Amino acid sequence: MNNFQNQLLSKKAEGSLKKYYLKIIFDLPKKCPGRAERKKQKQSNQVKAAGEQIALDYLRRILPYHIQKSLHRVASKEETPGWNCEYKDNSEVIAITIKASESPEISIIELSTNEWDAARILKKNYNIFLVFQALTENPRIEIINDPYTKINSGKITLIPSDFRRMSL
Repeated sequence: MNNFQNQLLSKKAEGSLKKYYLKIIFDLPKKCPGRAERKKQKQSNQVKAAGEQIALDYLRRILPYHIQKSLHRVASKEETPGWNCEYKDNSEVIAITIKASESPEISIIELSTNEWDAARILKKNYNIFLVFQALTENPRIEIINDPYTKINSGKITLIPSDFRRMSL
């Protein structure tokens, strides 16, 4: 881990990670949303967009310029690598998944199977940025680096969200 990553990780509240639960959301077929669901989805999209912008602005403020140049969004309708944005540091890809909320606290973090697979593969190069109060004047960011290893060490609890019976 390089000096910049140490500096970035020192900005997060390592001691507070025990309160988080990761919930893996298995990719289920989507049904056609009704009117209330579309309204909720629109508000959710606003929170997500605000959270992404807050996280990107934060990274632009703290990353050294030579690293900043490589920072970009990767998640789109065509591309779903398991994270929202990335940058390169010493030729290593650093992946960032952004989870945003309107509330001042988040206790359960939902990850897609793509996000979980990316966390498992990238380990120390995978970060979850939690953006609290994303639609307010004073949002707060907390960073979880390497959630996969933190689960294996007991610092974060993993809760499966769906059980499927598979025939062998």
